Amino acid sequence: MFISIGQVSRLVGVSKSTLRRWERDKYLIADYRTKGNHRRYLYKTIMNFLGLSRDKTEKEVVIYARVSSGRQKEDLKRQIESLENYARERNWRITGVYKDIASGLNDGRKDLLRMISDLPTKLPDYVLCTYRDRIARFGTRLLEQFCNIMMYNYWSPRLRR
Repeated sequence: MFISIGQVSRLVGVSKSTLRRWERDKYLIADYRTKGNHRRYLYKTIMNFLGLSRDKTEKEVVIYARVSSGRQKEDLKRQIESLENYARERNWRITGVYKDIASGLNDGRKDLLRMISDLPTKLPDYVLCTYRDRIARFGTRLLEQFCNIMMYNYWSPRLRR
């Protein structure tokens, strides 16, 4: 995800003119310039600069599970347990578990929206779910594209067949 010089200024705690000087001195260079020549920085670049990036030897994942009705609560528990076991077998660290009881056609699922909002701060290596239709019946490619832009490996190995 690209962020503006103003957002970087607030994150880093320096003025915009300091960021411009740092770029001139090749200390912190913008990752992209817009057509209007505005600076844009990758969120991950700023996290690395601040020393907040994590050791990439350990994979971090978030889990998403969904069922359609309250009568399927046991299936929801099984989905989560299966995904947690899958992550543990690979020594992956689980940084979030999101679950919904709602139709796949419902785009207002509370935990799905919360997961999407958390992705830029959690920066997981994978989002694990049992099947693509657990995320959504339609529009999974949109979410995949969003995650690719954010530089995630969205589709978990579990989803690939």
